[in-house]
Amino acid sequence: MVPIAAAQRPYQVVVWGASGFTGRLVCEHIARDYQGKIRWAMAGRDTKKLEKVRSELAKINPACQGPSEELRRTGFWRMDLVAVTEEATPRVVRGWCGDRRDAGYWSTSRMLLETGLCLVLDAPRLAADPRLRTGGVLTPAAACGDVLLERLRAAGFTFEVTGVDGAAGAGAVKEAAKGAVKEKEAAGAAR
Repeated sequence: MVPIAAAQRPYQVVVWGASGFTGRLVCEHIARDYQGKIRWAMAGRDTKKLEKVRSELAKINPACQGPSEELRRTGFWRMDLVAVTEEATPRVVRGWCGDRRDAGYWSTSRMLLETGLCLVLDAPRLAADPRLRTGGVLTPAAACGDVLLERLRAAGFTFEVTGVDGAAGAGAVKEAAKGAVKEKEAAGAAR
């Protein structure tokens, strides 16, 4: 998969556990010294605690109030993907994924929940899949594979393959990436 350029990421920093002692200190430091200089977000398990932190940060810097409930509810996101297979004759696979809700609040929490449920409720299916990794530090995709994909689709996320090209050389990967950008620009112009 082609990495997303930093300028295209919605956030440069995500403070996990923002309502905890250390997380709150990090958030205060960002609010005081970096607000407007970096794109950042808070994350945690308890929405009420995060709202409390956000209102406290707004006293330090009013720009810390974050998106409104309306923006969170009506937001959406789409990520274009380009990958090269690990086959004997590699192919370029293009696709996209997205959600009908805000990436920073709604989508992230649902992804975390579905990953946790997958690990707990679908453990026998995961153990039976020889393609999945079983040790080390793993991404959710490496640990849960198609089982997680099924759960995320059932939760409303979209994952779609839009094209597969033949033998992939370095030029083919660059061309596929350019094609994905052109598709994204065309989709944006159509709105």
